[in-house]
Amino acid sequence: MRVDLRFEMSITWRKIWRDLWRNKSRTFLVVLSTTVGVFALGFVYGTSGVLRARLTESYQASVPAHLTFYTSMYQPELVDTLRHEPGVADAEGMFAASIRWKLEGEKNWRDGAVFARPDYEAQRVNLFELVQGG
Repeated sequence: MRVDLRFEMSITWRKIWRDLWRNKSRTFLVVLSTTVGVFALGFVYGTSGVLRARLTESYQASVPAHLTFYTSMYQPELVDTLRHEPGVADAEGMFAASIRWKLEGEKNWRDGAVFARPDYEAQRVNLFELVQGG
């Protein structure tokens, strides 16, 4: 038994066009939802690319430290010695301490950290800018 594919295809396409034409509102909604979905997907991918570039740019502007040593109390001479090592661009010392605190009237303690530098005006690594406050 031999089937004429041209006849089968023409029946299939005729049915598709007839269904699309008879259900115009459904066809319109499918086209509209597909368009909105494609637009949203493009918007998300485009925004993520811009956001990634801006975050990288902002991070690099802070002059991030490539290596961090955690030691007990240090002497300023240690920082000077590290700064003069071959291949070291810069070194800075900083004191860090963990604290627990709570506001007056609160029952629960909160964890926190205090960072102190010898001279914030001369800071050259891990820079950040105060946006608001004093």
